[in-house]
Amino acid sequence: KGRFWMRMLKTSAATAFAAAVLVSSASDASVSGYVEASYNRNLNSPPAGFTPSPWRGYDQDFNTFTLNNAHVAISTEYGGSEFTLELDFGSNAMMDSLLSTGTADILSIQEAFIETELGSSFGLKMGKFATSVGVEVLEAPENPVFTHGYLFNYAMPAPHTGLLGTYAEAT
Repeated sequence: KGRFWMRMLKTSAATAFAAAVLVSSASDASVSGYVEASYNRNLNSPPAGFTPSPWRGYDQDFNTFTLNNAHVAISTEYGGSEFTLELDFGSNAMMDSLLSTGTADILSIQEAFIETELGSSFGLKMGKFATSVGVEVLEAPENPVFTHGYLFNYAMPAPHTGLLGTYAEAT
């Protein structure tokens, strides 16, 4: 049952976003992104066939160049709501999808959500979105360290799928 509702929320957010893009003019949409690549060197010079620690999430490949992430974010507003879609491609996308779905896909939907304000104090976000907790984030340019720590990989939920309500006290 839970998986069904998660799929429904993801599909709803993606469908609503696609509809908003089709309805609104192209000049209203905002597109941004970045590309991140790295060369990770293992100074221990491990033997051929060495398997890295399973505790290393985002930096398991060593002594090689890696396309960590090609990230594209598209957002638009329509009818008082904001629609956002963020896609990742590369080794980070494989790890992100593995942590959230259990399968390692080279293309990952990092976020697909609808956000709207309900009056002057309340807000609602529906779909798949990044966590609002913790110091580390998925986007490399915003992350304070090069790679992610153990807690980010295995203890903190990076993506959430569902509804998020917010309240801001009127000033």
